[in-house]
Amino acid sequence: MKIIKTSVIVLTAALLLGACTSNEDDVQEVIKNNGAEFKENLSITEAGFYPEGIDYDHTNNLFVVGSFYKGEIAKLNPTTGELKTFINDKDLIAVTGVYTDELRNRLIVAIADAGASLKSTSVTRGVTAKVAIYNLTTGEKEALISLESLTTGTGNFANDIAVDDKGNIYVTNSFGNADIYKIDINNKASLFYTIIGAETTNNDFGLNGVVFYAPTNQLIISHTANSYMYTLTLDKSPIIETFDTPISFIDGLEIDEQGRLIQIGNSNDDIAVSSIIVKNKKIENLRVEYERATETGSFPTTATSIKGKGTFILESHLTKLFNNNKTFNSFKIVELSKL
Repeated sequence: MKIIKTSVIVLTAALLLGACTSNEDDVQEVIKNNGAEFKENLSITEAGFYPEGIDYDHTNNLFVVGSFYKGEIAKLNPTTGELKTFINDKDLIAVTGVYTDELRNRLIVAIADAGASLKSTSVTRGVTAKVAIYNLTTGEKEALISLESLTTGTGNFANDIAVDDKGNIYVTNSFGNADIYKIDINNKASLFYTIIGAETTNNDFGLNGVVFYAPTNQLIISHTANSYMYTLTLDKSPIIETFDTPISFIDGLEIDEQGRLIQIGNSNDDIAVSSIIVKNKKIENLRVEYERATETGSFPTTATSIKGKGTFILESHLTKLFNNNKTFNSFKIVELSKL
């Protein structure tokens, strides 16, 4: 899952390449950086926050983080380190993927329930799969979209989010069948694709991280239990390809400013940076350039890349929550080059 986003994931490369269908000045405006120095050691110190998803709002120059335990969304000022609650919505149970879509001024949030959240119930556990869309600036809810009736299996866990250059949203399902949902620009949801043979049982996490790779118009998707990577074309007859990864229990994915794929594994606290090899306008291979590791037991879930600043890894410590520690209060956000 992104527990075991993210997207979660602001896809700077996708924003830039998507400019071919948008006003280039508008695109450059939304990814501007104010040039302020980031605080040396960024962390969330709110007891029990347990962040699972992170993204960066390039319009307002703030991190956006979702709480897996508390079911809320906060913004973190990278210069001062100040954390402020942004959205506290009864519909948010466990916040998994968060995605800042600056071009459309919307914050896209995946909602699930693994049974470990403050708002978990016997009715919602393993069943909830929703996406909420909020105004990125004001936090006002614009839509709540249920995916639960679309599953091809018995489990539901909406996890990570990707957005293509047309504004379509893609969401991974981590429980049961390996479903990928699509929400179009009019907020109409559908089942986009099911990866046959990638289903999981016994609450193992299956599909997890997802990113949109604009140069080839493909999704790149991780599978936690199998430690596989998939690529999926977005045309009328989608084509799926499978790739190995050096990361065990792979979780979140991100595309960095250089167009490389960042792969995060939580159980072993490891990260791989890979070149994306393209041939005949399709991804042919993922070639590992180097690997890094976060602190032992930090359980990193995902990352976000920030123009001119680097790639920041979120340490979620979710294993502590699953061991019933509801008061832990030290969640670091670490720039990759410092690992």
